[in-house]
Amino acid sequence: MLRRNHCCDFLEREACILGVPRPSVRGRDNGEEDLSLCKGVYCPFCRGSVQRYVSSRKVRNQNRMAKLSEAVKNAIAGQEVFPVATSHRDGTPNVVYIKYLKVVDDETVLLADNYLSKTRDNILANGKIAFVVLDEEKGSFQVKGTARRLTEGPLFDHMRQWVPDRLPRVAAVVMQVEDVYNGADHLT
Repeated sequence: MLRRNHCCDFLEREACILGVPRPSVRGRDNGEEDLSLCKGVYCPFCRGSVQRYVSSRKVRNQNRMAKLSEAVKNAIAGQEVFPVATSHRDGTPNVVYIKYLKVVDDETVLLADNYLSKTRDNILANGKIAFVVLDEEKGSFQVKGTARRLTEGPLFDHMRQWVPDRLPRVAAVVMQVEDVYNGADHLT
């Protein structure tokens, strides 16, 4: 019983932090949003998985890709080294500096995997990735998305041409941009 209460408390806090509505006894016919189970959330109290309820509207928005504005692309082009964050499936964060990061298009960023270890493992485990870039006039931009690691194909070949031969150039990490923030303001 104690485990269930901890998970329920955690679920309530998690839903509240994310701004996600809690499930209701009333259904969609009463004018409320359609709520459904979306994905598991790691519970730090019992070290188990609990389910998070989210609205179908929220799930649909998660599949939408964000676009990088010209200001963000210019800030990326002007920065030499980027703090890049990933997280382990248990939630442990990892931040590294990456020099070889560039914009492919408005929704895609390319990173070079030269000496990544924990970052590589985190990308393979859950794919979530974020980096921050600083613009002298507009402040900081935070770019969040999902990454996949490629060891062949056109983007991998492009990375091998772009990164100097003296580096290992093990893989290309392709990030699909999902959210962009300027400070606390959500841009897309």
